[in-house]
Amino acid sequence: MTNMMTQTNTFASLADSVREARAWSEPAWFLERRGRGARHFAELGFPSQKLEDWKYTNIKPVAEAEYQVPGDEASVSAGVLAEFEYGDLDAHRFVFVNGVFQPALSHLDKLPKGVTASTLREALTTDNETFRKYFGAQADIEKHHLTALNAALVQDGFFLAVAPNTVVEKPFHLLFLTTSDAEPAIANLHNVIVLGTSAQATILETHGAAQTHRYLKNIVTEIDAAPNAHLDRYVVQRESVENGWHISSEYVHQGRDSNVRSHSLDFGGDIVRHNIWAKLDGEAAEAVLNGLYMLRGNQHVDNFMWVEHTKENIPSHELFKGILDEHASAAFTGRIYVHKEAQKTDAKQTNQNLLLSDTARANTRPQLEIYADDVKCTHGATIGQLDEQALFYLRSRGVDPIQARNLLIHAFACDITERIRIPQVLDKAEELLTAQLGESK
Repeated sequence: MTNMMTQTNTFASLADSVREARAWSEPAWFLERRGRGARHFAELGFPSQKLEDWKYTNIKPVAEAEYQVPGDEASVSAGVLAEFEYGDLDAHRFVFVNGVFQPALSHLDKLPKGVTASTLREALTTDNETFRKYFGAQADIEKHHLTALNAALVQDGFFLAVAPNTVVEKPFHLLFLTTSDAEPAIANLHNVIVLGTSAQATILETHGAAQTHRYLKNIVTEIDAAPNAHLDRYVVQRESVENGWHISSEYVHQGRDSNVRSHSLDFGGDIVRHNIWAKLDGEAAEAVLNGLYMLRGNQHVDNFMWVEHTKENIPSHELFKGILDEHASAAFTGRIYVHKEAQKTDAKQTNQNLLLSDTARANTRPQLEIYADDVKCTHGATIGQLDEQALFYLRSRGVDPIQARNLLIHAFACDITERIRIPQVLDKAEELLTAQLGESK
């Protein structure tokens, strides 16, 4: 009871802070949703390990922190920005600091006709019809704890709407940074991505910090892909290893023949939780969900996925790989749910973990729930250490022990990295992987 009272008091204080900080106009429907989010979070609170879906992730430190909402005036230096850029990548850049858009740090070239790209605040003040239709359409604030919290306290976010038959050639780079003297700081963001029929776009998200104070980043993303739409999405998480708490909740809805490819790369964060609820709601819709996490110290990353097949002939493929060293830990829960009408489903789910120390640990739970009889569904999980025979073979060919170890780790990771279609992002992923291997010899 004491813990819930602390959460309620902290939440009330946060709600007051967000209310005071809002200098922009919010329509009645949005304010009403804030209120519903507040009421549901007051009922739900933060999730605990007593809940089956949170069994392996203890967010008690996150729940008990007394957060502060940083002001809108924060910024970061050019040097900090450069650290989170990708070489010569030509992209539309949206920079958010402490949950608030920073126009002076952002760069948006001329967009094709039929493309709207803006912040959540701008979409609200212009009363964008598409934004109003899709914002909150999937995000479940009645059942999902952190989504309810986000609804009540959301500060800003990214909105993209691509008209039918429109191709956006340049990717959008969304850079979410935290830098604040307030400790612990909190940022709540909500992104909405809407692709019309046969539209195409690429999204790159980068998450990081420019300070060492404790903070929580709570992000909700809703994606709606109309028939034959194609979305490539990359999420590079580089939060503070000691002080960064990162929770993301993603909701995906796909129409017929659509294709959504999502790749998450986790290198940072102290406590990290990714939630994905994907509904494949049209024949031949395809979802590809991949993830790579490389952890050390006391880092913890939890990937939770629910992929729902509702129509015939729908493929989905999930591959998540973890590299864990020192006292790091990881959890994976992946459920493929096949409706009775979803005949000829082709679903494959795999989670593999490589433990580099005797104190690292991984918990994995791939799951199938099938109500159709003409399907091809598989799942698998492995937890192991480096192959001693492979190490011996490399060393017998004159490769020194550290280099041999790193070669095998790179080979393990390349199943994920080789699927990255943006060369500059692939180069950065290899650079981060190499750097982290150098720190955990």
